[in-house]
Amino acid sequence: MRVILIIFCVLMPYCLEASWINTGKQRIFFDLPEGWQAKEGVFDMPVVLYGPKQGNGRPTIGIVPFDQKGITFNQKENLVNQKDYRKYRRAWVEKLDGTVLGFHPYEVQKWKHAKAHIIGHRFKLGQVDFSETSFYVICDDELFHMKSLYRENEYPDGQKVIMDVLKSFNCHGS
Repeated sequence: MRVILIIFCVLMPYCLEASWINTGKQRIFFDLPEGWQAKEGVFDMPVVLYGPKQGNGRPTIGIVPFDQKGITFNQKENLVNQKDYRKYRRAWVEKLDGTVLGFHPYEVQKWKHAKAHIIGHRFKLGQVDFSETSFYVICDDELFHMKSLYRENEYPDGQKVIMDVLKSFNCHGS
């Protein structure tokens, strides 16, 4: 997994300008800040958003639409399931000889065009502190999984910028 993180944060193939993006199933939109770009079809992900490179990496957001419609989330059950999430994330980080720095508790946010179920964690690999957050986003009765990853030391305002990008998500057509 360490190899994937390094490649994902460093590799920068040609990118698209921010606009309506084709995921292969539907078109989606993000309002990207200056220096951010969208790329289709990276590592079998329909869409990856890249922030500007700083130091050895760049913030990334992977987007995967699900084929199922009408998925609902039980918030009470998800609060219970976050214990399992923490257990599995902790085991993954420790397997990489890393250290867990903390967890972002499960929460639900209503965005302009969608509703997001959010959970994440912070961890250290070597001398690098990472923040990784999963977003399960429902828009027009369709589910999208979005995952952000960035190096905290290189992007102290990374979470705010990522949240601004994600809150601009729209799946309502062009």
